[in-house]
Amino acid sequence: STIRRGLLLLNNSDVIKGFFQFIHIERTPS
Repeated sequence: STIRRGLLLLNNSDVIKGFFQFIHIERTPS
């Protein structure tokens, strides 16, 4: 479906990956 295609695009986007990595680091106190 179009939604799945959109999710795949988000999944493959380096910008989105970097964003989620940033969120993960922010939510995980070191």
